[in-house]
Amino acid sequence: MNEHPNETKLTEMHKIVREELTYRRSRQQQIFTWSSAILVAIIAAMLVSNPDSLVMTCQGKSLAIVLAMGISLASAYWQMKQRLLLSSLQKVISRIMTELGYFDLSHSLDNETVLPKNWKA
Repeated sequence: MNEHPNETKLTEMHKIVREELTYRRSRQQQIFTWSSAILVAIIAAMLVSNPDSLVMTCQGKSLAIVLAMGISLASAYWQMKQRLLLSSLQKVISRIMTELGYFDLSHSLDNETVLPKNWKA
């Protein structure tokens, strides 16, 4: 396999981008967990509240609905933003892998690329 002139730099960049990708994935999971916990807390508060309490009044129910919708929308937006960043990072990783020759048949011994072709962006 011919060595790429910038192989060391590309390998280091790949490591950095993979770490960022891992961070973004964990962040997306945290967002989901956080928003789910808050929504469950809102529902639980409504279920265990006294029928005469502020939570069960029309204003209380309206507030709970607005809070739940706001949290859901904010969570969806935040997760979408994380997904777009993930997509960008995956394209960078694919370009690095292409530059390093992982999708090049000329470097193959068994006429197969090192990585599956469908991984190439």
